[in-house]
Amino acid sequence: MKLAAVNLKSYFGHRAALDWCRTVADGVVADGLLDDRLELLICPAATEVAAASDPLRAAGIRLGGQFGNGHASGAHTGSTSMDVLAELGATAVVVGHAERRREFAENDEQIAAQLRRAVDAGLVPLLCVGETDRGPAVRAADIVAAQIEAVTDQLSTPVVIAYEPVWAIGATEAASSDHVNEVCRQLRPALRCPDSRIIYGGTAGPGSWAALGGVVDGLFLGRRVHDPGDLLAVLREMRSDPSYDRPSHATEQGP
Repeated sequence: MKLAAVNLKSYFGHRAALDWCRTVADGVVADGLLDDRLELLICPAATEVAAASDPLRAAGIRLGGQFGNGHASGAHTGSTSMDVLAELGATAVVVGHAERRREFAENDEQIAAQLRRAVDAGLVPLLCVGETDRGPAVRAADIVAAQIEAVTDQLSTPVVIAYEPVWAIGATEAASSDHVNEVCRQLRPALRCPDSRIIYGGTAGPGSWAALGGVVDGLFLGRRVHDPGDLLAVLREMRSDPSYDRPSHATEQGP
């Protein structure tokens, strides 16, 4: 199954985020864009998860969290519980995003704990990985494989690997399709669970799917789909690709 995942980060205010979610939901339903071969996952800020749950679920859109802590419920002021995310209807959670590493100094130990708690709560982890500096694809694949191994060595369940070269996040120009394809080809055999999927982010948007040629299992989207029409365009692009009618690299039925 192909996956389009959207991280809204903290760009929108509360009303704007909910309006965006409702507009996307209406467009998805009107155009019949989702089925058993294509799914959409939207990860709003924690303050919007509860309110967004009903309209997204009604449209067949999956709900995700942007962060969940690696602890069981308890004295963790200002944090977000994986169990609460699941209770609110989330089916997946972003783990290890480069911004969390940079702004909150998250390390491999913390990310590994978050992965385990996500799985315990019934959430599919969307694990973000990517090299910091621009360089050859072979070197990037080695760096990313090491990142995955460092946090999944005690995990035997499927995850969604979101490959985002850190140098390409928010950049004017995305990483080249040749670079992304080569990195992802090298990563796939190294995944601990064969049902894991690989999606690409890092300035992804309309046109990205066609350029990647079906090597990845989906896209991780951000600023380039702040216009709901652009997200609907990405979904149409994914549906129109000839590979849409072929099985995904993984059989796991998604977040």
